[in-house]
Order: sequence, then structure tokens, then C-alpha cells
Amino acid sequence: MRAIGCVAAVVIALSTGACQSTQPTPSPSAAPSLVTPSPVPSQATSSTIFEQLPLTGTAPRAPSIRCGSGTNPYDPMALVKLRTGEVVLRDYANSSNPRSMCTFVGASVIRLINQTEVLIGSSSPQVFGVADGVHVRWFQLPDPHASLIGVAPSLRQVAWITQDLTAGKDIIHVTNSSFVDKEVVQLPNPHHAVTCDPATSKLAAYGGPAGEYLFVLDQPSRSLNSLVVIRPDLTVALAQVPQPGGWDVGAEPSMAFWYYQQLFYWQDGKRWLWMDHGDASVLATRVSITTYLHPTISFTGRLEAYAVLRPDGLHDVVVEYPDSRAGVVARARTYPILLSDTLLWFRQDFRGDCSPGTGRAIIFDLTNSTEYPSGVRTDVPGVRAVDAMDSVAAFALATAGAVAVGLGLRAHWLPGVAATYVAHAWFVAIPLAWYFGLSRRFPIGGFRQDQLRPWYVLWLLALIGNIAQAVASPTQVVHLPPVATTAAELFFLAVLVGPTEELLFRGLIQTGLNRSIPATVRLHGDWTLGVGTVVAAVAFGLWHLTNLTYQALGPTVQQVGIATLIGLVIGIFYDRTRNLIGASVLHNLNDFLGAALPLAVMLLAKGH
Repeated sequence: MRAIGCVAAVVIALSTGACQSTQPTPSPSAAPSLVTPSPVPSQATSSTIFEQLPLTGTAPRAPSIRCGSGTNPYDPMALVKLRTGEVVLRDYANSSNPRSMCTFVGASVIRLINQTEVLIGSSSPQVFGVADGVHVRWFQLPDPHASLIGVAPSLRQVAWITQDLTAGKDIIHVTNSSFVDKEVVQLPNPHHAVTCDPATSKLAAYGGPAGEYLFVLDQPSRSLNSLVVIRPDLTVALAQVPQPGGWDVGAEPSMAFWYYQQLFYWQDGKRWLWMDHGDASVLATRVSITTYLHPTISFTGRLEAYAVLRPDGLHDVVVEYPDSRAGVVARARTYPILLSDTLLWFRQDFRGDCSPGTGRAIIFDLTNSTEYPSGVRTDVPGVRAVDAMDSVAAFALATAGAVAVGLGLRAHWLPGVAATYVAHAWFVAIPLAWYFGLSRRFPIGGFRQDQLRPWYVLWLLALIGNIAQAVASPTQVVHLPPVATTAAELFFLAVLVGPTEELLFRGLIQTGLNRSIPATVRLHGDWTLGVGTVVAAVAFGLWHLTNLTYQALGPTVQQVGIATLIGLVIGIFYDRTRNLIGASVLHNLNDFLGAALPLAVMLLAKGH
């Protein structure tokens, strides 16, 4: 059983007080019941959850946690999962240069508890830890079938859930300084077969006065949605539960979230605001429940953002401003979270996808309508992302090395094949020295299909284009180099040229330029073209002018043009996928086929 709430791959903004995840939808059944059973009294006198819910076995292995300087309690904070698998606690007070305050390695990070403490999981579904940047303290839920709902920011209360499959109910439990286990409320859930519904979710979040009020929005199906609010004294302050037979269509509660002491939710086609010791009031809105999804309010209360459903099944993100203006700020995006009045976090949307964890995470700057990938590493103690200064230095070193090897080749100090290998050994040493020696990081990617899939089309086009070129314009070669030389050249083109040049130009140089020049132009849908990408492609093309040290101007100019175009295409796909493996395979494939296929056609024509 899984903890209710946002998983580590989803950014959690502390300022919003809400997180959202999608649950499947079973068919309606049993009627609800609200109960207050006899509690199990606590045997402990301490008010901490760690003494109330102690471990019964060996403590899990503590993850590696690296933290830098402290945070401002009013800064927008978020947990971001990097493509390397690490999770970073990031401060977005400066949108152009967000600071990574802590890095969690080998940790199953679940969510932020408060500004300084993070909830982490373990291999046991009942054992959880609270990490404060230095230490991890563990606690264990008292029921072997329990799933965690949430931990109060004060660490004085833990909420969890069990399921009664026979009675068809979800049972909400709370542990605090007075009780190890108190059943607070039972909610209907028949636990039938489920289907995907993007408007349903199972949410729970602490908020309200002192952050110790808990709302639980249980949505097994739209006709059986239940919304309850539990006070710090464990009494039920608000109960919106279905009657026998379930809610009428559109009457069910949904889309709940905290804003300070106020709870916002949707019911009966209206948006409601609830505060304890007062009646819920209806708020004016211009949208309907069929389009109003995953709402969020900024820390100051000036902005509200939400997703709207499009006819094609995708979502757009809308922002409402203080002057009552509202407009779409991003298309094919969903699950928005306002980090501040200028920064919006959301995910790339996929048609028919009900999972919040699959789309690419993006930071959107409302001041200039610019998108930034949220997973770029920055300012971890001892580690930072590359920038334009790194790009300029790397380009200068690469150019100097290319010129030196070219002059050596021209002076016959190095044979051609040896010169190629020496030059590219130098080229790959530069990004590796930056990455490992200087701890200047850039995305490399892995073998994940979602990262490699866009490259498949380019690989196929490279194959088809080179075959067509070799057949249509066969090369006439008078003299063939020795077999050993030819084999060494083909091995270099098939295996080495891609990784060496892509690590340097796309990984280090392009990433550094885009880091310092973040402006982008939307090409189509989710595809963008960064200014830094264009500069890097031009630099890649002009870098081939170093070939003038040993070859004529005409072929060199042709190489410059082709390299610039190829660099631009690869750069766009790298920005989209953050994957150098796909880029390297494409580079290898294009260069190898460009040499091997004409050679094969020529040999076949000569009867070899």
C-alpha cells in the first residue's frame, strides 16, 4: 500500500499547502458512516511522533544528505527529482538562479513536511523517516496494513489509513501526543476494479491554523467522494460524505487545497471556501468543474492557477490575476503549482495519461513566459551546473587542441588516423574534466525509453538519407588506404566520434549557454528552440574551420555549414530529451554511414 500524497518525482511547493495525485475510479457502492471509536491510549509521555511510533526492528540505512546554507522561511521551496535519480531541495527565490539547498542520494523522498524537514520512505511500507539536513529520525506505523497520509509540520501528529475490504471502507487514523492510534472517521470505498479519470484524486494535506488541521479528500468514484477536515483535537470539523446511493452527478466534493487557514474545494458546480467555526461560502468563478482541475494559489494570494481540459484530451494551464484577468499561459501542460507570484511549476501533458509522474517537469517564469527544465542541478555544495563561462573556456580549449593537432598533421608529425584519435581524446577529456574534476554538471541521460524515443526518427532518417546518398552519388576512389587504416577510421566513426563531440558541444557547451541565456522560442507543441542552442550549433560549425590547418577552403566551408545544421537539429532534440546517448548514436550513425556506405557501393561496383 502506498502513502497518500505527492511522490518524489512531483515537485511539492511548501507555499501552496497542497499536493495532488491521481487515483483510479471504482464503481459506487456502500453508504458512508462517520464514527469515533474508542481510542487506544498512549503509553508514552513524549509528544514526539518518534517516541509514540518507535521502530520495532533495525533502523533502515540512512541516505546520503548534503546541505548548504540555510533558507529564508518565506522563500518558495520545492523538491525536484533530477534525471540522475537524486532529489534536490531547491530555493526558487531567484528564478534565474535557483539554489539547491540539499541533495538526497539513495533516499525515497516523499514530500516536504515543513521548510526544513523532509519525509522519506524505506523498504518497509510502514517505516518512514524525517530528514532535517543532518540526521534522519525514523518512525513506524502501528498497523502492518497501514498507509501513511501525512505528517503535521509540527511533527506532533501523524495520519494514516487502513482499508476494510469486507465492509468497503477506508478508515482514517491519527497518532498524536495523546493517542497511539485513534480511528477518526470511516469513508466509503468499495475497492472495485478501477478506471482512469483525470478529475479524481486521493488527497490529504495538513494546513489551517498552526498547520495542524488535516483534510482528506477520498475519491474512489465521483458518486462516493468524501471530504473531511480533522481538527488538532481529532474531532471532525467538516464532513461532506455521500448519502446511501451516492452523490448526484456534479454534487460531489473535489479539488480541495489549503491556503493558510482557508480550505478551498469544489462542490455542486461551485467553488467553496471553508474556515473552522464558520459556514462555507461560495466564491465566484468563471470556470466549470469539467475544466477546472488541480487549482493552486500563490503564497501572497494574488494569483491562482489551474488546468483546463481541452477537447483533444490534453490540458492547458490558466492563471487568474488580481485584476480579474485570466488567460492560458502554457499549452499541453498540467498539474500546476505556483511557487511564487512569478514562478509556476507544471508537467508536460500526454493525451490519455492519468499519471502525474510521467510528464517532464518544467518551471515557467510568468514575467517573460520562459520555460526552464526544473531538473538542472545548481549550487549543491561543491557541485553546480555549467554556465556560459564554462562553455567559452571549453570551446577555447577544444579549438586550441584542434589547431595543434591539425598543425602536427600538416607537418607530418602525426599520421592521419593517429591525429584523429589524439584530437578526440583531448576533446572528450575536456567535458570529463569539467564533470568529474571540477564538479560542473550537465545532463547526460540514460537508457529510458521516454528519453530515447524521439531519437528513433532521427536514427531512421540518417540511415535512409545516407543510403540514398550513397546510391545516387557513388564515390569514385582511385586509391584505397590500407585495410588496417580503413578499419581504424571506421571504428572511430562507428563508436568514438559521437560521444566525444556530443559530451563537449551538446553536454557542456550547449547546456552552459542555455543556462546563462535561458530565452527560448516555442517551435511546435512541447518543442522549443533555445538561444543558447543556436549559439552552440553555430560554434560547432565554426569550430570545423580548424580543419583549414590541413585541408582546402572549399571542403572546410562545406563542413562548417553541414555541421551547423546537424548541430542545430541534435541540439533541439537534446534540449527536449536531455539525453546524450541518443545524440551520440545519431552522430556515430551519420558519420559512419557517410563513410562506410559509399565505400561499400564503390567496392561492389569494382567487383570486390
